[in-house]
Amino acid sequence: MSSSGSNKLMKPGNVYQAFVWNMAGVCFLYLCRWLVSVSVVRLSADFVSAGILIFAISITNIWNVVALFSVRNIQVSDINSEFSDGEYITARVFTVIVAAILCAVHVLAVSQDVYQWLVTIVFMLFMISLAFADVMQGILQKKWRMDLIGISNILKGILILISFVFLFIFFDLLTAVIGMTVFSFMVVLLYDLPYTRKYADIHISFSYIRILRLIKTCFPLFIVGLLFILIPSLTRIALERQTSTEMLGIYGSVTLPAAMAQTIAFSAFAPIVNMFTKCFKEKDYKGFLRVFWIGLVGVTAVFLVFFVLSFPFGGWLLDLIFDTEAAQYSNLFSEAILFSMFVCLGWFIALPLVVLRKTIVQVVVYGGGVIVCIILLPYMISTFSVSGANYVQIIVNALISIALFCVTLVISRKEFIKQ
Repeated sequence: MSSSGSNKLMKPGNVYQAFVWNMAGVCFLYLCRWLVSVSVVRLSADFVSAGILIFAISITNIWNVVALFSVRNIQVSDINSEFSDGEYITARVFTVIVAAILCAVHVLAVSQDVYQWLVTIVFMLFMISLAFADVMQGILQKKWRMDLIGISNILKGILILISFVFLFIFFDLLTAVIGMTVFSFMVVLLYDLPYTRKYADIHISFSYIRILRLIKTCFPLFIVGLLFILIPSLTRIALERQTSTEMLGIYGSVTLPAAMAQTIAFSAFAPIVNMFTKCFKEKDYKGFLRVFWIGLVGVTAVFLVFFVLSFPFGGWLLDLIFDTEAAQYSNLFSEAILFSMFVCLGWFIALPLVVLRKTIVQVVVYGGGVIVCIILLPYMISTFSVSGANYVQIIVNALISIALFCVTLVISRKEFIKQ
C-alpha cells in the first residue's frame, strides 16, 4: 500500500472518517460476540451451555487484562517512539504467555467440571488472538489507518459468528469455541499481519531490559484495567456459586446488551482524550471544564434515556432476541443499563487523570471499589437473588464515579494553577 494512501486519512477532513471506521469495527465485532451468546440461548433447550460460556467469559476477561497489559494505551501515545514496534510486539508475546498460564491455574482452582475447564481454556486462546490483533492495530492506529482496523474487526465478527453457530448446531459448545478461535487466528495471520508489515518492522526484540522497561511503564494502567474488570467478573462468579450455572446464563445473556452500550460509549468518547490533552497544553481551564461537563451530561443523558425506555420495551426486546423465559427478567436489563451508566461515567471522569499520568489515584479508587464489592456480594445476592448482583454493581460504580469526580476536579485544578 502506498504512503499516499496512508497519509490520506491523516488529513483533517478524514479524521472523522477514521474514527467512524474504528468505532464501526469495534461495535460490529462486539455485536457478533454478543450474538454468539444469544445463539447459545436460542439454540439450546436450557441455559446450561449459556452458563458455561458466561463462566468462560468471566474468567478470561480477568486474564485478558494481563494479556493486554494496557500496552495499547502507551503504544498509541508514544509519539517520540520511545519503544520500537518490535518491542511492543515482544511485550505482547510475553504478556499473553503469562495470561494463558494464570488462566489455566485459575480455572483449575474454581471449577471441578472438565468440560467447563476445556471451554474456558480454548476461549482464552480466542482472547489471545484478539490480543495479538490489538497490538498490530495499535501500529495501524498511529498511522491513522483505522479503516484497516475496522475492516479487520468486521471480518473477525462475521467469521466468528458464522463458524460458531454452524458448529454449535451440528456439534457442541466446545467445538464451536474451537472453530471461532481458529477463524480469528486466520484473520490475524492473513489480514492483520500482512498489513501491519507494510507500516512497521515487527521483528521480535531480544532486548529484555527494554521489554521490562516497557512492562514497568504500562504497569499502573494495567492495575487499573484489572481492577476495572474484577468488579463484574467477581459478581458473576459469586452469582453462580450462590445460585446456579443456569441462573448465571440468564443473567449474563440478559445484561450483555448493556455491556455492549459500554463498549460503544468507550469508542465514541475516546477522542475526548485528545481534547483534554489540548486543554492542558494550552492552559485552557475554561475549555477543560466545558469539555468535561458536556461529556458528563452527554453520557448521563444517553443512558438515562435508554433506562427509561427499557421499562416499556425491555421485555419485548428480550423476547424478540431470545424467544425464551429470559424476557421474564427484563428488570435485570433495566438495572444493567443503570450500572453501565455509572461504569461509563467513572471511565470518562478519569480521562484527565490518564492524560496527567495520575493513574495511581485510579488504582486506589478502583481498589476500594473491589473491596466494597466483595463485602456486599454475599448479602445482596442472598437477599435480592439475581438482582442483588446488579445492585452491588450500581452501588460500587456509583461510589467510584463520585470519588473520581471529586479527585479529578481537584487534581486538574491544581495542575492548571501550577501552569
